[in-house]
Amino acid sequence: RTLDQSSVLTRLLSPDLTRDQYILALSSLYQAINQVELALEQYEKTSLAVDSFRYQHRADFLATDLTSLGIELSPTNLRVTPTITTAADYLGVCYVLEGASLGSAHIARYIEPQHPEFSRLAFRYWDFQKKHVANWPFFLSKLASLDSEASLQNKAIASATTIFEIFIEQMQENSNAKSHY
Repeated sequence: RTLDQSSVLTRLLSPDLTRDQYILALSSLYQAINQVELALEQYEKTSLAVDSFRYQHRADFLATDLTSLGIELSPTNLRVTPTITTAADYLGVCYVLEGASLGSAHIARYIEPQHPEFSRLAFRYWDFQKKHVANWPFFLSKLASLDSEASLQNKAIASATTIFEIFIEQMQENSNAKSHY
């Protein structure tokens, strides 16, 4: 619950959300998601989809939203990057990213009517998440395929934990940052 209580993300649900806070939230998400998706892409280049599941990348939506807001993107370098070598690793990483669509859909439903200035200009990421939330049950069915082997479950849990740590670190770093947009 630490991640969803990050001040960077909770500000998105404020009626007083500022442009700088919105940009900080999108930038924080972009920095973490982009780096994690690069690791996913490496795995996807060498492996088949996991039991007909393939993650749908979303960092580009964030990049487009930030560019629409006049933000120049800089390379992201996280202190910890995920290592994805097995299907269990892949599903563990995707668990965090796919699960984020649930919270993101909630945030999107709030921001859209409350802050039309953002929903008109820079809302591609949130639109994707609102629509993508319907895929959560399908993903869970693929994750359930790991139930038969404890070692695979443990690998998936370890990968998910690493991704949660990456996101928490990124949000904590940025929650202390002074906005400069």
